[in-house]
Amino acid sequence: MTETSGELRAWLANFVSAELRHEATEASVKRFASAILARCPELGSDPHLHQLMRSAAQAHWTRFLSDLLGTPHEIHLVQPAAELAAEIARRRIPLTTLYTMYRVALESTWDYITQMLGDLPPDVEPSEFLVFFWSRASEWLNGSVGPSVEVYEAERKRLGQGSKARRLELILNVLDGRAPEASRVSAELGGFPISGFSTALILFSDTHDSLSTLETAALRLSRTVGAHHPLTVPPSDRELWCWLSSTSPLDLKALLRSEPLLSRLRVRATVGTSVSGLAGFVRSHHEAVAARAHCERTGSPAAVTCYEDVEILVLLDKDPEAAMAFARRTLGPLADDTVTAARLRETALSFLSHVTANDAAAALEIHTNTVRYRLAKVEEILGGPVSRNPVELALAIRYFNAFANTTALP
Repeated sequence: MTETSGELRAWLANFVSAELRHEATEASVKRFASAILARCPELGSDPHLHQLMRSAAQAHWTRFLSDLLGTPHEIHLVQPAAELAAEIARRRIPLTTLYTMYRVALESTWDYITQMLGDLPPDVEPSEFLVFFWSRASEWLNGSVGPSVEVYEAERKRLGQGSKARRLELILNVLDGRAPEASRVSAELGGFPISGFSTALILFSDTHDSLSTLETAALRLSRTVGAHHPLTVPPSDRELWCWLSSTSPLDLKALLRSEPLLSRLRVRATVGTSVSGLAGFVRSHHEAVAARAHCERTGSPAAVTCYEDVEILVLLDKDPEAAMAFARRTLGPLADDTVTAARLRETALSFLSHVTANDAAAALEIHTNTVRYRLAKVEEILGGPVSRNPVELALAIRYFNAFANTTALP
């Protein structure tokens, strides 16, 4: 950064530090996402695709800011952006959408930095700031377009090969609502009984070329719940879509017994509910997609996540600003970023889940008197009994812990 003045360098350091805070980053990602969706509405047609776009925007912005004060270097495509480009290819969305997305991001960046001119201190020359920031932003985004296009074209080429590609093509048509009648779908999927109950899973790994491992994990999971011959299709080399067929809803809690195995294989899975018919085949998959998006948004390390366990949080997160406002308003000082507040939330939620102080203490492995003491503190903060609005309080704690809590308890 020898081409910049010391005054600009100092101001940029403070700007980057402030912008990388969670609230500021969320606001910037929302701004980019809104601008992109206004010009590329197809990217908001599916919760998973929408979340991928937001994740890519966040990864681009945070990496760009982190590199802003350093020496210019070769730009490497951030992983969420590569995953988004591949998913756009799998959805058969035109390549022009990818170009438009980056062009809109660049335009949105220009709008943002011109709005910041009024925040510059007197000793920073506005023209120096504009030239520096715009040149670096242009280099970053233009340097990301080429690799994104390469990922897109490679994925389109892969989709055009073999019987698995034809199966994926059929399943994509089913998921997009362009499927033939159920009997024909069943026949083209090798006799998979569409008319029964379908339970969808998405298995994924952080390592490349892991399809054989994912297939092994899918087979083991199907055996765990008493299902046989799972239907599988790989949309990428690190992800496997899977459906289990049954004559009645599966006991999905049994899948939790496979968590040690999945951890050893470095595989994670999200699971939809068991739903009957062709509509159920589609619905369960969308639930598994939503559960995965939830895991990505919260950074959950769980090996198995069932949609039914996070459904309320997923629905609340349809409007994250309103949901977080509800959580903070309901919790008051219980939303403080302290160990004490985190312990009080933990105890209150355990009590609401187990009804009695004795059961809550057993679940937390602490003394009953400790639970009673903490509940008294909670009620003092809330200005009333925990049982006054138990549903609202439990939802507020769960949502806050999932999306805002940064305090780890020992």
